[in-house]
Amino acid sequence: MKKIFAALLVAPLLFLASCGGNPSEQILGKWTFSDITFPNGTPKDATPENIAQMKEMFKSMSYNFTDKTNFSFVSGMSDEPMKGTYKITDDKLFLTIKGTTQEFKVNELTSSKLVLEISDKDQKADERFEMAFTK
Repeated sequence: MKKIFAALLVAPLLFLASCGGNPSEQILGKWTFSDITFPNGTPKDATPENIAQMKEMFKSMSYNFTDKTNFSFVSGMSDEPMKGTYKITDDKLFLTIKGTTQEFKVNELTSSKLVLEISDKDQKADERFEMAFTK
């Protein structure tokens, strides 16, 4: 009876772990900007017009993770892609372009949605924001 009980406890955990997927495989493909949010509320100096302008500027932003180490990035301000390398862990994404590396917190990664937390180490905690991308 104890073995059956233990199996019933472990089976759902194994199922959930297998559904999570491997981040280095899930991130592959082209991701297009879909939204920007402020988890701690909109910064006090941001107006609805500022946020609308940011969304408009970012609407053509995309990342294309072509294999397990290389990616290209279109900023939204230029149609010319920039190329670089990346490394992903369960909750961090490191992007390197021209020798400069940026670190992002991965708040969500599924087969169709990527949410990155953007914050500067010098920024206040309430000024961080999230950018969502879809495949």
